[in-house]
Amino acid sequence: RDELENEMAELRRVLGWNATLLARQWHDLAGAGLGVYGTIPQEVRVWVVDGAPYAWSFHYLNALASPKGFPPSVPDLGQLADWAGRCAAPFRSRCVVADFARASSGGWLFIEAGPGSCAGTAHETVFKAVAERLRGSACGKLPGDNVGGPFPS
Repeated sequence: RDELENEMAELRRVLGWNATLLARQWHDLAGAGLGVYGTIPQEVRVWVVDGAPYAWSFHYLNALASPKGFPPSVPDLGQLADWAGRCAAPFRSRCVVADFARASSGGWLFIEAGPGSCAGTAHETVFKAVAERLRGSACGKLPGDNVGGPFPS
């Protein structure tokens, strides 16, 4: 605890004393591959539109085009859709994203959730489909691939 408090004090001194710091529990996450700064986790972003989980995408597609462990299994996608719908329920935003990562021991962990207005993805098809859904356009069936797409029916 002393080390954490010292680190926070130093960060606040460098960044500004009123800086917001977020500390989270450390989790050992399953790797999807290697990036410039080390192992990239198997992390999924779920897009919830008007209260319903609509699409998912590999979160670090901009850094890793062919992640290990993707696509998630149909049961895993069902679980992520369920969790994302629950995470999105308290928000008033029409678009909410919820991020989940696979633990190295198996299973999924909730990472964070927030309004979709400040979220992005390198999965162009998913991003455009979410935008079309928000516009109210009939965008047809969202095609999926190994790194993103619709939830199974």
